Amino acid sequence: IPSATSYTTTALDDKIDSPNTADAIRAGMLQLRLLKHVPDVVFLNPGDAAVLDLTKDKNGNYIKLQTDGVLQKIDVIETTEITAGNFLLMDSSKWKLRIYKGITSKWGLNADDFSYNRVSVLFEARLHSYINSIDAGAVLHAQISTVTAAIAKPVGP
Repeated sequence: IPSATSYTTTALDDKIDSPNTADAIRAGMLQLRLLKHVPDVVFLNPGDAAVLDLTKDKNGNYIKLQTDGVLQKIDVIETTEITAGNFLLMDSSKWKLRIYKGITSKWGLNADDFSYNRVSVLFEARLHSYINSIDAGAVLHAQISTVTAAIAKPVGP
C-alpha cells in the first residue's frame, strides 16, 4: 500500500450517474489500463465486498449479475487488511516473489513407536516480494468515496 499510486483522473471523470463501488473500481481499472497495465485483482474490506454484493437498483432488485459483468476481468478478494472504504487494485503479473533464503524442512514423529501413525513436517522459507520501479503504476490504492466523487456527473442544468 505505501508504494501504490492513488487515483488521479480518467476519461470517466464527471460522466457517471450515481456511481457506486463497482464504478469506482472500474475507474481504477481504466487508470491502470491507460498506464499499460492489466489489472486482475482487487482487494476489498469484507464490508465493502458485502455492499458490492447487495447493491440494488431503484426497484429494489439486486444487480449482482450486472456488477459481475462490469468487474468480470478481475478477482475480488476480501481481506481485513484493507481499511473499510478503500480498495487496492493491482496487475498481479508485475508483483515478483523470490526466495530470499533456501527452503528448510524438518520431520518429526508424534510418539516413538508409530502407534499413532502420524508424522509432522515443517517447511520454512524466507521470501522477498517487490514490484520493479518501472512497474510502479501497476498498483492503485484509493478511497471509494474519492473516486466516486471524481467520476460523478455534476448535478444541475
